[in-house]
Amino acid sequence: MGYYYIRILDWKKSLPQWKLQYISYKKADYKDSKARKPKKEWDVDSDRWAPLGFHKLMSIEEAKIRAGQLNSDHRLREQEKELLARKQKDMAVKLQRARWLPLEFVAEFEARFVRARDSETISFRRRKARAQNIWRAAQRAISAVDADPGEWFYHTYEIYDYFFRTNLSVKYINIIIKMMNLWGFFISRKLAQPFLPLPQPRGYERARLIENYYHKKGRVRGTSLPIKPEMLHKLKKLLLLENYNWIFLSV
Repeated sequence: MGYYYIRILDWKKSLPQWKLQYISYKKADYKDSKARKPKKEWDVDSDRWAPLGFHKLMSIEEAKIRAGQLNSDHRLREQEKELLARKQKDMAVKLQRARWLPLEFVAEFEARFVRARDSETISFRRRKARAQNIWRAAQRAISAVDADPGEWFYHTYEIYDYFFRTNLSVKYINIIIKMMNLWGFFISRKLAQPFLPLPQPRGYERARLIENYYHKKGRVRGTSLPIKPEMLHKLKKLLLLENYNWIFLSV
């Protein structure tokens, strides 16, 4: 990423009283710079001005306007490259998902297990939204596994490694695994193939997922802060009498 810049030379008596520079923020250009915001700038030779739309009789303002045009055009082209790269990445993800999650079967699965009902309550809509979030997370995991559901059991530890990289809580991982197993059962039944459910992490695997979750997220595990008398007074209005008395006696 870089841009053209007009450096004013007001001390210069002859025209032009400016020079054209290019400022680059590419690592390849500034290499081992220790600056806080590293960059590399250099003068653009006057024999390259004409192709870029500059000439020596230009005023400072005219040169700045032309530099602004070039920079805008450059930014547009860079955006096009980024959009194209993003589009290609999205297409690759869609193709990867379509390989293990055929759209027609996904639609039927969602209609059966992640569906809306005629009489929806607020609580039901919340549960449905949560189920949809879990299903999306399960789809990402299924795509990342890159294996037939009938082979998942053989890739158990690789799947745990995937969840290790996602830094999710063990509780949420177990919920996602349940959804994955539901899909595995559904698609295997469709294709008349055997399916062995993924086990939830236990022992060492569970411990390392818990440790990773708290370590990567910067969470602190420890004892709760003591309840102060003023806090207890505020809780009295919110708790049942027996619960309040139990807390009061425990403090």
